[in-house]
Amino acid sequence: MPTPDRVVVELGEWRQAVVPGLSLSAADRSAVAQMNDESSRRLEIEELKDGVRVKATSWVGVVRLERLEVRIEPKLAGGRDVLVSLIELTSGLAGLWRPRGPDATLESEGAGLLDLIALLFALETERVIRRGLLAGYIEREEAIPLLKGRLLVREQVLHRPKRWDRIHCRFDEHDRDIPENRVLAATVRLLTNRVGDTAVRRRLTRLRSVLDPISWPTAFDWKAAQRDVIYQRLNQHYRPAHELAWLLWQGLGVDDLLGAGRTTSVAFLIDKNVLFERLVSLLLERLLQPEGCRVQSQAVQGAVVVDARTGKTYSSLIPDVLVSRAGVPAARLAIDAKYKLYDERKIDSADLYQLFMYAYSVSSPSPLKLGTALIVYPASAGGGKGVDISVQPMSGASGAKVTSIGIPLDKTVRALCQGDLDDPGLSRLRELALHYLNNESPAANSPLVAIA
Repeated sequence: MPTPDRVVVELGEWRQAVVPGLSLSAADRSAVAQMNDESSRRLEIEELKDGVRVKATSWVGVVRLERLEVRIEPKLAGGRDVLVSLIELTSGLAGLWRPRGPDATLESEGAGLLDLIALLFALETERVIRRGLLAGYIEREEAIPLLKGRLLVREQVLHRPKRWDRIHCRFDEHDRDIPENRVLAATVRLLTNRVGDTAVRRRLTRLRSVLDPISWPTAFDWKAAQRDVIYQRLNQHYRPAHELAWLLWQGLGVDDLLGAGRTTSVAFLIDKNVLFERLVSLLLERLLQPEGCRVQSQAVQGAVVVDARTGKTYSSLIPDVLVSRAGVPAARLAIDAKYKLYDERKIDSADLYQLFMYAYSVSSPSPLKLGTALIVYPASAGGGKGVDISVQPMSGASGAKVTSIGIPLDKTVRALCQGDLDDPGLSRLRELALHYLNNESPAANSPLVAIA
């Protein structure tokens, strides 16, 4: 919750703001330095001579410091409701239970994204508890008064020689302290002091009273737990709560700003670029698979870049999506998804270089057509007409082409949720991809692209 001496700044993705007259505390500077040291720049906070400059990227969420709270709202996605649907689509959370009724709403209009995801997690955890927490056989080793299971002779001789009041044993015990419940317990404890909304915090406190007596791991590795938990018929009802838990752990970060014993700084950020890549991949599957196309996500394209002296692989190319025609090896189209405002500004040079490499090497050219790659971005202002760019070497012969196209993000999410893909913006993407896969070129007056 905002405090009287904490300034709240709200931004959309890729926007920036300056807060005049604000100075950060020593703890704030330490937290900002930690963020700036990270390999992926999630949020830029810079102290000026008179004030603080805040610049958002593709990450949305909240960063709460002592004197500054930054809320990056998912405005390109059409708000929080659409963002929840986007998470549902890209995380496999079919049937995610949405908040309903007065007891399942956020108390404050200004509650951040962390509070919203924490509320969804709390609701799903309550559903698991109502259905019943599972128990399993856990292997334990400890000294107990009576022999149980297998006697551990070596441990008994080393630790309790000539003393038989307690016996070192290895045994299986039917207990609810199993991995499925540890994920819930650890995540509830992670969130309790981090959420800002009072009603959500009360919900989490009630959950702690149930889960703490069951499981209290001294250390929790969420990445290991994500690998180790295998879902089947008996524990399938845990999956929605676990998927939200992974999202929360990833968004907060293993080394998040809170630190041991500190409660003044919290950072929870979700990378919309990752969600957008998954959304574009899902959209292309729904659009192009009925047309006889194969859609692959993050497919490594072999030894495309090689060392000329040794002939060995120098690097591999991995487009976000590779579309191919069944039975036509040469018909390939590389597509990259970029969560950037490319209907408001030019495409970044680094993205162009990457796409031209895909167009030249992955999307095989034919005698009638240049090798082509597509870049898909969110249309932020109802635009999305895109550009069509080719390299013009001094020799006069073009070797590759990059075409960009914007898709309406909120309409795309709703269309995928409802199974209706007849929106004109989505039809343009289907037609454009099929044009290039079929070695066709759009007509000069085609609305598919605008020639740059």
